[in-house]
Amino acid sequence: MISILLLLLFYFIFLFYILRDFFIDIKIYDKTDNPNIITGYNIGDLLNMPYYFNGWSNNPSKIYDDSIKIYKDTILYYYSTLRTDENEPIPNLGKIILATDIYIDNNTHKLNDIINKVNNLNVLCIHLRSGDKGIVEDYFIDKINYLSSKYSKIIILTGVHSDTREETIENSKNNIIQSIDKLNNNNIEINLEDADTHLSIMHRCKNLLLHKGGFSVLGSILSTGDNLYATNLFQYNQELLDNINSKVQFI
Repeated sequence: MISILLLLLFYFIFLFYILRDFFIDIKIYDKTDNPNIITGYNIGDLLNMPYYFNGWSNNPSKIYDDSIKIYKDTILYYYSTLRTDENEPIPNLGKIILATDIYIDNNTHKLNDIINKVNNLNVLCIHLRSGDKGIVEDYFIDKINYLSSKYSKIIILTGVHSDTREETIENSKNNIIQSIDKLNNNNIEINLEDADTHLSIMHRCKNLLLHKGGFSVLGSILSTGDNLYATNLFQYNQELLDNINSKVQFI
């Protein structure tokens, strides 16, 4: 009898991994037919976040100008309405925060439940950069495992945008699925919502772990919670560190 139960257990585990793609619904929220929008809604790049770690210029780009015409009623769009001079350098940290607040106020029907959920001392939110950057590092998985024992609920923020400059959408999806497969903790929840929802969560959550790339930099700017964690994968220059130093804890 026990052997039959074990065989059934192994069968269902095998079936789950074969069919997991059907259970993990990774939507692309930023599709557009405009050939000028090569980045999709890659808001980290559109707001020049690599300025803080990769020597990018902080001048407005042509892609930025085209994107604010396509992606209406977004954090990017609200940020554009706060700029008083078309030559004003990007980013402006105060305006990023204000644009996010405006977005949240205009989308309470959509965001109230998740914001209430993450505004909890026992919940940790984690930005997971995978997709176009490959499968997540074992080192970062170990950090997630370390912190997951300290919180009752872990919410992973991840997804795929339509920027294919570094990887195809299909490969990006597969990289995320394989990264999620590495997470074995039973208190983990995967959130695959759009970028602006994730930025709103990072702005209002009590506890946040950053990963890497421009989106995590945005998270460091927006974080207002009790605990902001980062590892040596998080990229920054002195200007960014001067702005977030009082908040961030390197683990």
